[in-house]
Amino acid sequence: LPFSEEEVVRAIAQSKIPTVSAVGHEIDWALSDYAADVRAPTPSAAAELVFPQKDEIVYEIDSLKDSLVSRMESLIREAKMNLRAFDPLGMEVRLNSIFFPLSSRFCAAKKEIGEKMRQRLEDSRRRIENAKRTLEDSSPNAILKKGYAVVRGENGEVAKNPNEIKIGEKMEITLFGGKLFAEKLEEKNAR
Repeated sequence: LPFSEEEVVRAIAQSKIPTVSAVGHEIDWALSDYAADVRAPTPSAAAELVFPQKDEIVYEIDSLKDSLVSRMESLIREAKMNLRAFDPLGMEVRLNSIFFPLSSRFCAAKKEIGEKMRQRLEDSRRRIENAKRTLEDSSPNAILKKGYAVVRGENGEVAKNPNEIKIGEKMEITLFGGKLFAEKLEEKNAR
């Protein structure tokens, strides 16, 4: 229910940071699900949504590497064919005219690949941190740490309503720092 409170829903709707809502398990819906940018059926699914798959990153790097190697091999073959037609002095001039532009392009491509990889890694790190923070904030321990408690009746079921525990029934109360055992003596209606 805290994720359906107006204050929470408005904060999510006004957030400039992309928000993934993952409250409960698949069939559970909270109002925050409608305000978030994306709704995931479970917290685990939310983590998978916000962090790109490692295989995708590796595939992109491998593709760039293969393309670069292929291009370099092609240029080397062309250079070898062209070298056969020149005398030693002409070959030096020709080689320099080919090598320096390629070297510049190679250095620029290498720098661009490095920058893109750093940017991708930084984006992934940020997404992981956001997902981690979201998961930690919504964990049962984090909720208990805020002062909430879980009450279970003698049957072991979580009580959501005072009427679910009968007068004289024993109950277990789980708090952040431990458990209490109590007995229901009377009942007062909520106002």
